[in-house]
Amino acid sequence: MQAYINPGGINAACLTLIKMFQCPSDPTPPFVTAADGVAYPGNNYRGNQGTAFMCDLGDAPGLQSTLAPGLTPNGIFYYQSQVKIADITDGTSQTTLFSERLRGGGVYNPRTVMLLMPPTTTLDETYLACQSINPAFGIAMCYDGGVCWAMGEDCCTLYNHVSQPNTNNCGAKGFPGGMVNMAMDSPPSSMHTGGVNVALCDGSVRFVPNAISLPTWRALGTRNGGDVLGPDF
Repeated sequence: MQAYINPGGINAACLTLIKMFQCPSDPTPPFVTAADGVAYPGNNYRGNQGTAFMCDLGDAPGLQSTLAPGLTPNGIFYYQSQVKIADITDGTSQTTLFSERLRGGGVYNPRTVMLLMPPTTTLDETYLACQSINPAFGIAMCYDGGVCWAMGEDCCTLYNHVSQPNTNNCGAKGFPGGMVNMAMDSPPSSMHTGGVNVALCDGSVRFVPNAISLPTWRALGTRNGGDVLGPDF
């Protein structure tokens, strides 16, 4: 999965390093050369896509998955999202806005690589397909996650709430149609001991431990699910 290239040429602004987009605790160099041979300035902070696990899922006609009919976006950021504060009916203090994720350095690193998994059609199937892979022996789909802050995809600027923090990161391949049928398991990750920092929709920042329960973690990701957070948050 290469970083985005403008059809009219690489946009110079996309090659500008924005220091606030990079976490000081991430040892990856500020610029990483992507598969297209271009050195891009990366990004550690990703928008919450919710638990709707298909990559390019959206609200508009033609942006629905044919592998998972009826699946609707439930995060804050997704393809052509137009979410407003009023749409966060679960509460802004109980819904994540951003989290952090380690950037890939262009080499196989079990902590940063995006692993290849088969196509899936449900949330739990996606979770099991990804988390059952031994990252030491998995097949890499992408070595340079977070390489470009300008690309609005799971590879660079989005994450989801399929699996808890600091677990396997996977993308499906071999799916029919476009990327609206590409299942993704894109949890946040960090070098902080035992968990990750998240920014909530009310502007506050909380530390979330890796051991948070899966139901609570998923409830934090949805803006309108009516789900209740557990006592572990």
